[in-house]
Amino acid sequence: MALYHRLIWWYLAAPVILFLLGWYTPLIAVPVSCATMWAVWQVSRYPDASGAPAFPKRLTLLTLGFMVLLTWISMLRTNGDWLEHRAIFYDLARCHWPVGYQFDAKDVMLDYHLVYFSPSAWVASLIGMAWLPQAVFAWTSAGFGLIFWGYFRRSQTIAEWCVLCFFLIAFGGWDIFGYYLKHNAWPPEDTHVTWWSPLETSSNIILFYWVPQHVIPAWLAGLLLFRPQLKTQDRVRFGAFLLALVACWSPLVAIGLAVFVVIDFLSVNPFKAVLRHFFVYLVSVCLVGTYFVYIARDPASVVHGWSMLIGDKFLRYYVYFAVLQLAVIFAIVLLFVDKKKHQRNLLVCYVVLLLAPQYDLGVAYDLTMRGPMVEYFFLLLVTGDGALRWLRERNFGWLHVIAAGTLLLPASVAPLYDTWTALKHTKDGVLTPPFNEGIERIFADSGLKYQYIATVTPAKKMFLRNVTVCSK
Repeated sequence: MALYHRLIWWYLAAPVILFLLGWYTPLIAVPVSCATMWAVWQVSRYPDASGAPAFPKRLTLLTLGFMVLLTWISMLRTNGDWLEHRAIFYDLARCHWPVGYQFDAKDVMLDYHLVYFSPSAWVASLIGMAWLPQAVFAWTSAGFGLIFWGYFRRSQTIAEWCVLCFFLIAFGGWDIFGYYLKHNAWPPEDTHVTWWSPLETSSNIILFYWVPQHVIPAWLAGLLLFRPQLKTQDRVRFGAFLLALVACWSPLVAIGLAVFVVIDFLSVNPFKAVLRHFFVYLVSVCLVGTYFVYIARDPASVVHGWSMLIGDKFLRYYVYFAVLQLAVIFAIVLLFVDKKKHQRNLLVCYVVLLLAPQYDLGVAYDLTMRGPMVEYFFLLLVTGDGALRWLRERNFGWLHVIAAGTLLLPASVAPLYDTWTALKHTKDGVLTPPFNEGIERIFADSGLKYQYIATVTPAKKMFLRNVTVCSK
């Protein structure tokens, strides 16, 4: 497992280093990249005393097959998110970094969370644009593979593997009932069921289809942070650096992760922790500061503020969401999880999930959808562990099975429906949609383009390389 966890660290760190070297001036990029590599070596060089049994070969093959299937389905998606993703991949692969445009007679630059996108685009720029889909598939498969290896290796039999797979799919809210309450009808063909509420938090499996750039860092961070053998002192040693890497991948996910990191930090002597791990903390601060020179925007251009979910809006949005999403998940957790063992982290998750919808940050309640991903993953992990304990000890009766089925089966409808709608596209021979349009062509007459571009401020000019305008 020590090698596995080192691979996670390097998977998270390598694209950050590539992004720094490609977008920042050498005077900034080289020392920050070297410091990042040193920090990875520091936090990953300690032995991992997990003592986990060997993963059976047949389960390894099942896990690899599951990884390939989910990566392929995610690339089949023809939704708006993947239309934008393909445009970003396309521009990063064909244009010089930093990528610039001319919009409304102004020179602007591509401004998005590009760490996930950078390795595939860089490889395609070297070996040819025709290989861009394959590069995206390989890079995304590697991330999914690391996640599923860590998630499924807790199983030792096919029955246990299937139980974890079922929880991965079904752990979520009753989106199908939420959709019916909103529309007074069942969803028609090719409908994204989880859009029934603006506060929706997609089921786990749907996150892999729609937002791999967020779910990959969230779940890999969770696999590092929530290892059962770790003590608080161990997490304090690497928590700040892990938070810095995740912030470069997805600042929204980093907000949810920061809650766990800060609580761990405050539960020990903070002054001693800083002194003991001073240089790792220093690298973490420098890395985040350097990245946010690129990603920072005028606060007036970013949606933010309290949601003001009051009156009828409170009933239609928050109460329905709390009952059909959070209450169902909390009930599943209470049914399976050892509450005393995980008391602190469970309380943290409950508070974060209840409070996140009260504040807007980004477009379309982005903070509610992306911020608590680490919290949802922790709940999934401990619930899966509880289910495996049930299975191994046979410590359950028919009432437990009926209760579990009542909670989980309705929650599995939306992810399975989304999977089916994606697979339907293969009937027309569409194995992977083309990567042949950039941001300018896709958003020629749309205000959405301003989510992905920003003006080149004096600070950006000082830290970044010269921006090159990318032709259509």
